[in-house]
Amino acid sequence: LNAEYMGTIKIKYRIMLRTLRKFTRAMIAGKTCLPLMFQKRFSTQEEEKANKDEIKNALLGKIKQVVEAKDIVLFMKGTAKDPLCGFSQYVSHTLAVYKIPKFHVVDVTANPLLKVCLKEFSKWPTIPQLFVKGKLVGGYDIVKEMHTNGSLETLLKKEGLLVEDKQFVDNKKEESIQ
Repeated sequence: LNAEYMGTIKIKYRIMLRTLRKFTRAMIAGKTCLPLMFQKRFSTQEEEKANKDEIKNALLGKIKQVVEAKDIVLFMKGTAKDPLCGFSQYVSHTLAVYKIPKFHVVDVTANPLLKVCLKEFSKWPTIPQLFVKGKLVGGYDIVKEMHTNGSLETLLKKEGLLVEDKQFVDNKKEESIQ
């Protein structure tokens, strides 16, 4: 061991000791003096769970708000113009086949917690998810089956969402919930 190395250790030890003394005095006085990075490291599991629950509740509220406010909402991976999975692409293109004048797209890849919250909100395990007039229609498999047997068209007509003259209006709005 050389003298320079020993000097470095001695300085680090003094800094650590000084910090420990300040921390001990503050703790005795009942003050929290930990830097933010240490507060995060030493925060309780209950605090972390409360923060996650707060974020989760906010996302669930936003999902509910979007689903209730829009006639047709498609939660998918990617956007209608640039889907990131084949299932999402199929559902998006199926809606385009019906020349839906307005449907709202939410990209679930923008926020990883959004996927979890969406699955909890709808009680449906897969993405994409199609909502019509605030009610879950289903995912890829249900939409495909309904499209094949004609019941999707019937549903859209019943809800007054199908353009009868088949005049296509490209008015899709895409959103990211964060």
